[in-house]
Amino acid sequence: MQALYLMIPGFLGSLSFSLVGFGPALIFIFFWFLFDQQSALDKTTHLKDAVFLASIVSWTSSSVFALNNYKKAELRLSMYMAFCGVVGVISGIETLRAVGDDVWVKRGIGMCFFIAFILQFQAPSGKSRNADLSDRTDCIALTLGCLSSGFLGGFIGAYGPPLIVVTLLRNFQKATFQPSIAFFLLTFSSVQLLYNAFVWKSTESRLVDCYMTVAISAVCGVTFGHFVQRFVSQQIFRKLLHSLLFIASCSIMSYKLSCSLYVTIGSVCVVILAHTFVYVNNWYSDSPSIEPSNKPVNCRDMEEDSSEKSIISDEERLEMQGGMGTGAGTNPESNV
Repeated sequence: MQALYLMIPGFLGSLSFSLVGFGPALIFIFFWFLFDQQSALDKTTHLKDAVFLASIVSWTSSSVFALNNYKKAELRLSMYMAFCGVVGVISGIETLRAVGDDVWVKRGIGMCFFIAFILQFQAPSGKSRNADLSDRTDCIALTLGCLSSGFLGGFIGAYGPPLIVVTLLRNFQKATFQPSIAFFLLTFSSVQLLYNAFVWKSTESRLVDCYMTVAISAVCGVTFGHFVQRFVSQQIFRKLLHSLLFIASCSIMSYKLSCSLYVTIGSVCVVILAHTFVYVNNWYSDSPSIEPSNKPVNCRDMEEDSSEKSIISDEERLEMQGGMGTGAGTNPESNV
C-alpha cells in the first residue's frame, strides 16, 4: 500500500515543478510526514528513504525541464552552481548518515518549510537582472546559496529555501535563472542518487516497488503539467502551494508530539478561513454600490425649473379655455 500512497506526492511534486518551477521535494516530504503521522507507511518511515525518494522526484522534474529549456541556460553559470551543489549534497548526505532519524531533525525540516513559506511573500526590490559570476556579490551569494541548497537537499531532501533567499535578495530574472536552477538540480540530484545507491548503499530491494511507482508518477506529473500549463492559472496554483507549505511547516514542526493532529487540523482551518476572508473581501469590493451624490444643490435652478413647469401648465389651461369659447382662440388680433 505504501507504493500506492507515494504515487500522490510523486505526481503532485512533478506537476508543481512543471507549472511554477518549484515544489517537487517540498510536496513529497510533506505528504511523506503526513502519511507517517497517520501510520499509512507500512514498509519504511526512515528519513533516508524519504530523502532518496524525494531526490527521484527532483531528478525526474529537473531532467524534463532541462531538456525543454537547455537553450536558455547559461553554461558557465550552470556548471558553477552544479559544482557547489554537488559539494553541498555530499556534505548533507554524510550529515544524515551521522544523525539518523532523530526526531528533532525532522522537526527542523518543518522550520525550513516555514521559512520558505514566509519568504514567498517577500517581493524582490529593484530591477530584475541576470546573474553574473563576474560580479563579486553575485558570486558570493550564488556560492553560499548553492552550497546550502545542496546540503539541505542531501540532508532533508528539500533544497528550495536558500535559493529562494538568493533569488529575492539579488533579484535574478526568472526566465534566465530558472533553466540554470534546473541544471543545478539535475546535477546534484544525480550525484545524490548515485551516492546513496553505491557509496552509502542505503537502497533496499524491498522498496523497489516504491522507487518505480514514484518515478513513474513523477514522469506522468511533469508530462501532464507540460500540456496543461497554458490552461492553468499560475496565480491560483501558487496560492495553493503557499497554503500547502504553511500546513506542512506546522504539521512537521509538531512531529511525534501529542498535539500534532490538532496542529495540523488547526493549520488547515486557518488556511480555509484566510481564503474565505480574501474571497469575501474581493467579492464585496467588486460588487456595485449606491453612493450618495456630493453635488451641491442650486436653489435658483430649482426655482427656475418649478416656474417653467407652472408656465407650461398655465398656457395649456388658456388653450383649453380658448377652445371652449367663441372660437377666437389665442389669436391676439381678435381682441383689437
